[in-house]
Amino acid sequence: MARRRRGNNVVLIGFLGIDKAKIGTILAERLNYRYLDLDQLIELRSNLTIPQFIKKFGEGNFHVRERRILSSLTGLRNVVLSTGSGAVFQATNRARMRTMGKVVHLKLDPTAMLANLDDEKYRPFVKGKTKQDILRLWERKHNLYSFADIEVDITGRSPEAVASEIIDKLKLSPFQPTSLPSNTITVNLDTRSYDIQLGVGIMKGLGSTLRERFPDTNTIAVITHPLVKLLYGDDVRDSLETAGFSVDFFTIPEGEKFKRLDTAEDIYDFLMDRYFDNTGLLIALGGGMVMDITGFVALTYKRGVRWIPVPTTFMAQVDAAIGGKVSLNRRGKNILGSYYQPSLVYSDIEVLKTLPINDIKEGLVEVVKYGIVMSPELFEYVETHLTELLAGDLTPLYQLVDKSSQLKAKVVSEDEHAKGIRQTLMLGHTVGYTIESVTRHRVSHGKATNLGILAATLIAYKMGLIDLDTTRRIIKLLLNIYPAGWFIKFHAEEIETHLRQHKRIKDDKISMVLPTKIGAVTIRDDVPVKLVYEVFRDMVMLASFEDIAQSPKEA
Repeated sequence: MARRRRGNNVVLIGFLGIDKAKIGTILAERLNYRYLDLDQLIELRSNLTIPQFIKKFGEGNFHVRERRILSSLTGLRNVVLSTGSGAVFQATNRARMRTMGKVVHLKLDPTAMLANLDDEKYRPFVKGKTKQDILRLWERKHNLYSFADIEVDITGRSPEAVASEIIDKLKLSPFQPTSLPSNTITVNLDTRSYDIQLGVGIMKGLGSTLRERFPDTNTIAVITHPLVKLLYGDDVRDSLETAGFSVDFFTIPEGEKFKRLDTAEDIYDFLMDRYFDNTGLLIALGGGMVMDITGFVALTYKRGVRWIPVPTTFMAQVDAAIGGKVSLNRRGKNILGSYYQPSLVYSDIEVLKTLPINDIKEGLVEVVKYGIVMSPELFEYVETHLTELLAGDLTPLYQLVDKSSQLKAKVVSEDEHAKGIRQTLMLGHTVGYTIESVTRHRVSHGKATNLGILAATLIAYKMGLIDLDTTRRIIKLLLNIYPAGWFIKFHAEEIETHLRQHKRIKDDKISMVLPTKIGAVTIRDDVPVKLVYEVFRDMVMLASFEDIAQSPKEA
């Protein structure tokens, strides 16, 4: 089995008494990376300080939480991550740190370390322990740091000097985004028209842009996830406050399962506690889930307030941030919702530099869908540049955000409420939504849609709507994004049970969007449900064969 490729991040480890944050911040600035503190993320996600968490739930549960959160970060790119002193005590954590990138052990002379622990910020971590207790712990555990790629002695040295040594020893080069022109695309909806502003490295200009466009506004509330806040929140806050805005952040949990009414209620309470009114602006900073729930709150709070998507995922930049679909889940996906257009969409492609490649794949599926539905040129661009796209290269990603935004803007301008051409963008959703429901959203939207487009293409071929060569071309591209082996765990019968409840079924026929060629689709309401089942069974069987073929041979 192939060894997993290591990431390009830098992970800082070290015992108590070491200010990793200062060194990490300087290192991230010099590399044009983002800085992330693992302990801060744990605190933000739990709404407790580390000492409070340990007091409430115990040290064992803290290390379980630490392990889970570290696991969720392994796909990040271009990040400097600092970790707590005890994170290396678990073998699984050490392995994940190695997977993430280069590991740097910051070493401090024990005497200096003990002296630093007198600092007030360390007191909660050493409460009840004597310096001899701490020294004995260090003597027992310091060998666990030896897995690091390099060791840097920081005793008596400035953070700047330490950062320089790390860069030299690891031969690191700063991240250099390609200089690309900014662009403005308009969604034409008469008096409700708005712009999509996109570019590379434009996040720091958000405040001046909003001040120019919304001179009557002084108050902004930013809805985001904890991880996004730590990666980009400071830039957003600094930009907005420099432009004269009063800014508050509210973080909501990650995951589709939290796109629900009680999360929206928490946001309502947050806004009401701050006397937020309809002269203010709501900013959605994050991915599609943040877009959906922030837009829903904007629609329903005080009969409507202005809102601005600032998407930080590829999927959100090419799709979810554009078009005004706002929703919550309620015993199913997007059961509550409507259309409520934003006042501006602000897409900085540079934020994609930290995005895991799996999240890039999510957006690629959406772009391929646009290509199949309406743009052979876009489909061909993905085919031609797939290697660079799957490596996270910002230049082709920018091109896709630009082209996809233009296409989505055109569709929304012509068919805001999905009564006509916008329905064709539901390609892959019939089976895709079913997969999401069956797995209770454990399978991502992009993966599920990928499978849904595969199914729709095979159904179209079996119905004589698309030729074999085009069918093969579509399937090849989709499987190059997500190989088929991942869905062998599905049972066709389980899918059938959920599909029978689909609202589009009538007289054993189901309405589906089906491709007829690359660049054209048709909506058919006469697709036999039996055919959908047959195709899905065939796909599961094909995935099983592929999985067997790719498995290592037994000796």
